[in-house]
Amino acid sequence: MNRQFAANNSTAEIPAPVCAALREARHVVIFTGAGISAESGIPTFRDALTGLWENFDAETLATPAACRVRHCDLMFSIGTSSVVYPAAALPFEAAARGAKVIQVNPVATELDEVAYCNLSIAGFRPGLPNP
Repeated sequence: MNRQFAANNSTAEIPAPVCAALREARHVVIFTGAGISAESGIPTFRDALTGLWENFDAETLATPAACRVRHCDLMFSIGTSSVVYPAAALPFEAAARGAKVIQVNPVATELDEVAYCNLSIAGFRPGLPNP
């Protein structure tokens, strides 16, 4: 069941299906793009010289993340994380295993088709109904 919601501003209420999914979930994964990390002061994987790939083996980091996705029952995919591969495959894997995937992204992505719910900021994804 795919639900689309657009917020008029940053103080909009959380849609009821999202609240219900959070209440019911036992294992939640929050998957974000590098922009959220960078703005929060957390090193990203892609930055030259300071990126995590410079200091860690990608497979060593990716294996625990994939393991958590395999066992989650709710996954939030926030920002560009749903369009940058190979990591973008993780929300699809979660959905295929029965997890509810909630996408938060200002633009349409391939994940729209399998996401339990799509959240957007009004003005960026025209045509979405308000909650």
